[in-house]
Amino acid sequence: MTDLIYDTRLLRQQNLSRILRAIWTSAGLSRADLSRHFGLSRSSVSSLSEQLCTLGVIREAHLAASSGGRPPRVLELDPDCCSVIGVDLGSSHIAVLSMNLFGEIEQVLELEMDCCNHPQQALRQIAEMIAELRTSKPLLGVGVAVPSPLVHGHLSEQILPAWKGVHIQSVLEAMVGVRVSVGNDANLGALAERWWGTCKGVDDFVFIKMATGVGAGLVQNGKVLLGDIGYAGELGHVPISTEGVCRCGMKGCLEAHIGLPRLVKQAPALDQPFVSWLSGSSSDAIALLNQTAESLSIALSILVNLLNPQRIVLWGPIPEQVPQFLDVLRTSISSRNLWSPIQPSSIQVSGLGQQGVAQGAATLLLEEAFSNPLLFAEMQG
Repeated sequence: MTDLIYDTRLLRQQNLSRILRAIWTSAGLSRADLSRHFGLSRSSVSSLSEQLCTLGVIREAHLAASSGGRPPRVLELDPDCCSVIGVDLGSSHIAVLSMNLFGEIEQVLELEMDCCNHPQQALRQIAEMIAELRTSKPLLGVGVAVPSPLVHGHLSEQILPAWKGVHIQSVLEAMVGVRVSVGNDANLGALAERWWGTCKGVDDFVFIKMATGVGAGLVQNGKVLLGDIGYAGELGHVPISTEGVCRCGMKGCLEAHIGLPRLVKQAPALDQPFVSWLSGSSSDAIALLNQTAESLSIALSILVNLLNPQRIVLWGPIPEQVPQFLDVLRTSISSRNLWSPIQPSSIQVSGLGQQGVAQGAATLLLEEAFSNPLLFAEMQG
């Protein structure tokens, strides 16, 4: 009997999710449309849609055109029934944003600080920024993107030793009093691309985050690939040479070659921001840009041969602010993979902008709630 009750609840949850997603991806559907689309009885659809209305996530809208009888009422998503907050916890910055259920960004707060070495200060700052963004609108929860793989909720001790023993989810939930979910930053950047970016509808692609570290969000069959314990996509720690000591302790990691701190050290004394200098025409800048593209192309050629992605999307200050980098990288990959199935035009720069990873963190909450709409009942005012 217990198993039967569980199966019934699970089936209802799945049907709630199916109906919610159908309404979200459309301009609005009637109960009759939903009944025909899913093969459910009209009474079942009415019960499910009534529950979603009670949760506040959908609402009745205009009347649809009549096909001969009484015109049906259209059901549509209420994008402003709540907010979700996304946090991009970087090595040297924090970005926090709020957005609605259509992915429209409402407010953004940003701060530069040494997060790598001051975990408690960083978490307090995040809690304060979340409080500043909260409005009278209900809050579904908070998603947090972190620059590290996650194992049982903890960050890598090798990459971020100061964060040893800090369980971000439980600490932040105690601070802010709402549901918190945590994920790797490259994975959540990929999630944002899948929901809101150029890869909407693309089932197989790779999202590359280039910043202090280098990470890859691997999307296969429409799902972010995590691996056995969450380490999938740690492209920055793939060895591409025997030179250069990485912060993880290994030699030759991709990050040790193209991580921003490493690149800045290789530049001459500058009187302008590093990325502005790198986009210039000096021989030193051109040489370093070519070297960066060559190093990245080695790692990407491995990914292309292993995963055969349809698209590669680049995110970070260099691909976004150095226009020539994309062409240099495309040329480097083409010369390395002469018979590669990926075309140079399939390597692109993300259009989500600097908030892309924070937007992906917020989307993590939406993905959970759209899979289990009963989570909308937990919204906090």
